[in-house]
Amino acid sequence: MRKLYKLYFKNNNEINEFSKSQLQPDGFYILSKNDLHDLKSDFDLIGLAAEDVINKKKNNIGTKEYLQNILRENDENNIKVFLNFFLNKKFLSIVKSHLNELPLLTELKVLYSPSNINNEHIGSQLFHRDFDDTKIVKIFVNLVDVDLNTGPLEIIKLEKSNSIKKKINKNYGLHSDIIDKFIDHKKDKYIFVGKKFDCLFVDTSSCYHRGSRKSLNDRYILYANFSSRSSFRFPPIFLNSNRSEIKNYHSPMGKYAKLVDADKIKYIRNFK
Repeated sequence: MRKLYKLYFKNNNEINEFSKSQLQPDGFYILSKNDLHDLKSDFDLIGLAAEDVINKKKNNIGTKEYLQNILRENDENNIKVFLNFFLNKKFLSIVKSHLNELPLLTELKVLYSPSNINNEHIGSQLFHRDFDDTKIVKIFVNLVDVDLNTGPLEIIKLEKSNSIKKKINKNYGLHSDIIDKFIDHKKDKYIFVGKKFDCLFVDTSSCYHRGSRKSLNDRYILYANFSSRSSFRFPPIFLNSNRSEIKNYHSPMGKYAKLVDADKIKYIRNFK
C-alpha cells in the first residue's frame, strides 16, 4: 500500500529538482538566527506570538509532565504566525532535500520543559527513534537561550545510530539509556544548546535522541514535524473523503488551511 501511495503522490504533485540533503551526513542541520537574515521580521513575529502563548500557559497539557504542548488548538492568531514561519522557502527547501519529495506538515507545537532535578527518566527522556516514517524532519527553534542546565535535546549522529540499530536488533519500540554504552559521548553525540531562535533540523526517525532530562531552567521550543505524504503515522486513508475525522487522520494540520496563503496549503493538507 505504501508503494502505491508513493506512486500516487509522485504522479499528482509537481516535479521538484531536489538538492542534496543538508541533514547529511550526521542526520541533523543547524542554523543560527544570524544565518537567517531574510527572516528577521519573521523572528520578531514568532517572538511576540510565543510570548503570548507562554503567558497564557496552563500546566499539564497532555500526558508528559516533563514535556508539554502549551499551544492551544483554537489559538488561531498565533498558529497562523507559526505556520507561515515554518512554511518559508528556506525551511521548505531543507525539508524537501532530505525527504526527496513534497513534504506534509503533521505537527505544530510550543513545547514547554519545566525545570526538574528528577533522576528518574521515562519516555522520550530516554534514547529512542520516532516511528512516523522512514525519514522525517523535525524543526526545533529555541524560544529561550538553552545550555546544558536547560534539559537540551541530545542526538546520536546518523552513522552511529544505524550501527546501534543493527547491534541491538530492535527497530522503533526501544526507549532506553542502554544506548549510552555504545557511544562515545564526545564524538557520536550532538547536544542542541544555543541562543534564542537558533534552529535545528533533525531526522528523529533515523537518529536516536532524548531530551528534557535533569534541568535547572525552563525550556521553551517552537516545534514542527514534516513527513512524507504516505507516512506510517498519518497514512493517506480515503484521501478524498468528505468526513472531517478521516481528513484529520491523514492531514492533522489541514484544518488550518484558511490561515496560510494558497500556495502553501499543499504542505498542510493531504487531499484536494
